[in-house]
This record gives sequence, C-alpha cells and structure tokens, in this order.
Amino acid sequence: MLSNFSYLIEGVLAGCAHPASFGQTHESLCELHANGIRAIVSLDEEGLPLHLLAEYGFQYLHLPMPDFGVPTLEQACNFVR
Repeated sequence: MLSNFSYLIEGVLAGCAHPASFGQTHESLCELHANGIRAIVSLDEEGLPLHLLAEYGFQYLHLPMPDFGVPTLEQACNFVR
C-alpha cells in the first residue's frame, strides 16, 4: 500500500510519499497505475527509474528539491501546465 496516498482533487490530483520508499518501487508504480494514475511529478533529488516509468507508460516530470524543500511558484505553475 502506498504511504500517505490521498486525492487532493478526487480522480484528478493525488499525492503520496515517494513511491520508492521501503524498496517497493515496482510494486508502488504498479499500484499507482492500477488506481488510474498516469503522470508523476517527483520532487525528490534522485528521481525514479526511467525504465520502470516507461514500462507502465507514465508521463514523468522530475523537479529535484532538497529534502523538505518546496518548488518556486514558477516551477509549480510550469508543472501544472
């Protein structure tokens, strides 16, 4: 089960802890896909394995932030588009 998964806008926009937490990357991506998620924005510094994202057909945007950092308003607006 994904850690802290919840919808901000039901069926449209969700958030969760890093999908690779606890070494469960493949399982987490499978669960996201099974729940209808088709795009991922990652804010961690390392990002996610591109080969696994491609395997599930996810659209992917990596905006590396330091731990507990937040995107600038410009970065947030760019990824919403």
